Amino acid sequence: MFDFIFKGLNFPSRIDSFSGIHLWIIHADKIPPHIGFSIDNHYFSLKANGKDNGISTDSILQIIQKKKIGTVLVKLNSDTTFQETKLAFDKFDSAKGLNSSCLIPIRNVLKAPNSISKLSELLYFLETQNMIYSVFGLHLSNDYKGIKSYTTTEIQQRIEKLKRC
Repeated sequence: MFDFIFKGLNFPSRIDSFSGIHLWIIHADKIPPHIGFSIDNHYFSLKANGKDNGISTDSILQIIQKKKIGTVLVKLNSDTTFQETKLAFDKFDSAKGLNSSCLIPIRNVLKAPNSISKLSELLYFLETQNMIYSVFGLHLSNDYKGIKSYTTTEIQQRIEKLKRC
């Protein structure tokens, strides 16, 4: 069962550039997936044990390619700026729970409603606002369709497990 099914998912043979704004769905085939955000080749992500704060998208892509991590990249139509993105992530040190999960700074920078607590809800919001420009997948099976159903309890459990590692 899926909480969100992607329309127009492409599987490119290579990726050349991350200019613009992207939502990164890492371990897109897992429950729950992890999400990050990039703007003009700078990657941001709130993690259980810290955060990525403006690192090169090339370094993230190298890890994804080397480990063959199933990933979906959603190119967005948004007028957010690098400074707004940095400020949104500067408010957090790490993911600690549902109020500071990997979703929260991304939700804030995209000016999405505070009621959004899961990735699928954010994707529906982006879709209804016509903010999704294109979607492409890496290291996913040809029958990959979208985000599997999961609960906020599973998000909390995953954060707690990662904090212990």
